[in-house]
Amino acid sequence: MNFNELNFELQHELPTLFSACPAPEQVISHFDSLGIPEEDWTLVSKALQGLSLPQAGIVFSALLNKITFADIAAGAGSTETLARLTALDVLSGVVPEKILFLVSFENQPEEIRAKLSALLPEKKDAFEKIKFATASLFLQDALKDTSFGQSLLVRLGMIEDFAYSSKWMEILSGIRNGINRKVYFWMVLNRKLTSSLSSVPEDLREDVEEIFRSYEVALEGRQLFDRVGMGDLIKRFYAFDRDFFLRHFSGYSRVLVDDAERFLPGEWPILKLFSKDGILTAAGDFSLAFYKPRDIEMGEPSEVFVSDDDYRHSPTVIECLSNMSGRQIVSSSGVADEAFVRYDADDEDDEMEFIAFQMKQIVARGGKAPDIGVVYERYDFPQKFSPLAVKYGLDCMEYPGAGLIIPLAEAAAGLLEKNITAPALEVLKKNFTPKQFSASCFWFEKQLRRFGPYDAIKDRNDILIGDLRKMKERSQRAVKLVPEYYSKAYQFDFVFVPAFENYTYPAGMKMIFYKIAARAAKGLFLTRPLKRAPKLYWKKPFETEASPLEEFLPSSFEKGGGPGLIGRVLKKFL
Repeated sequence: MNFNELNFELQHELPTLFSACPAPEQVISHFDSLGIPEEDWTLVSKALQGLSLPQAGIVFSALLNKITFADIAAGAGSTETLARLTALDVLSGVVPEKILFLVSFENQPEEIRAKLSALLPEKKDAFEKIKFATASLFLQDALKDTSFGQSLLVRLGMIEDFAYSSKWMEILSGIRNGINRKVYFWMVLNRKLTSSLSSVPEDLREDVEEIFRSYEVALEGRQLFDRVGMGDLIKRFYAFDRDFFLRHFSGYSRVLVDDAERFLPGEWPILKLFSKDGILTAAGDFSLAFYKPRDIEMGEPSEVFVSDDDYRHSPTVIECLSNMSGRQIVSSSGVADEAFVRYDADDEDDEMEFIAFQMKQIVARGGKAPDIGVVYERYDFPQKFSPLAVKYGLDCMEYPGAGLIIPLAEAAAGLLEKNITAPALEVLKKNFTPKQFSASCFWFEKQLRRFGPYDAIKDRNDILIGDLRKMKERSQRAVKLVPEYYSKAYQFDFVFVPAFENYTYPAGMKMIFYKIAARAAKGLFLTRPLKRAPKLYWKKPFETEASPLEEFLPSSFEKGGGPGLIGRVLKKFL
């Protein structure tokens, strides 16, 4: 149905929504050319509701142009913008399986699907079919795909001038001498991927098997190469056999990339190869990146948008982010300031007490525990903090493990009940899909470490079943404990950063702290112990230093600590 055939209400509503585009008639013409039914025109209106003018401008640019980059300030909704664009693609008739959405972490796809389904429940089934992946896992799957015969890795290894063969062997050989240099990269890979030596010359099979077994652990790693290395392999294969690559791998209608600042300039032309028409849309905060989107060489024109409007953070948090990034971020959210505190604790115990006490105060003032997060760097923080949280009437859950297991908790508990005497991981591996098993492993492996070697399997499973059945209910009232690496995947009202000291956050980690600070909407608590416990029991405790990143904190932040009056007052009334 064409625009002119729509009902009176839609004909007046849609041009208003399209006004963010410099040429609204082009957007109308775009949807007119698709011949979508009237009910989908209504959903187009619904998909655009609530978007800011900058966000809508990015969406329309991506619809009308092949390549669009958006440099969006933290808190300006880059993920939300890409999600709305995805919804419009589905409404435009794009096959959902042909949309590639690259994210940073494995727990993000479910959150984005949930947002899309809440926005347009009518298209929930279509959203379930969208291809989500992290860039690393997507590239690895492409390199290892054997559905078209030999994988790209093996084909690459058989190219005579493939320089990575010798580099790979140097990595494998390490300090060993006597490695047979006639054993090429593709032979070892073939042994890994096919479990066969049939394609290897007989006189080399023994050496190939020796090398493979010696380095099997390395080859069984999650990634054969890092993301940049895998992208380089894709580029090499494209130059070697362009037609084969386009025929089998360039099948996506659009490639969307979130957290675009994580990628290097040379990776963008490679990611574009996976779209049959070269359509690429990327969004991220390039404030602290060493390059800007306008510097990217794509071989064809690209649209670049810059947005400094913040829709998520309070004024004090925005001031901190502006100080660090150098960009003048504009507050458009109306979020009220709650707290921005740096606290110097006497020691680690005092630091834990302060964090737990402030959490209790936030909840007492009406805050929700799931909206409170602790972003920690030291691996032992959850073990130290969780017992203290119980003392203050708080519950804690470790993410991303808890977030991945909650959707599978009831199914896992049912399987363990039916197989009460069987090892838990074996039961899950037999009954879950590989994707479900991978998601559940993180939580199960951590829980199984609680048990001793002589605990009966039935007793272990009984405890695990009870824990699984409580997961969903606990998640409604539990504070989230998140390792620093995964913090980008979450957004909180309040964020606590323990051990905010020079030892943990030196000046060179400005970008990491910037991303952590951006997780907090209303309040940020930075703590450090003035004395840190020794790692080795025969050494004395050592005093810590304030992080040099403190110079980027807002001018109005509250500071206190130690046994003095300010510390006691802050601890009592903050």
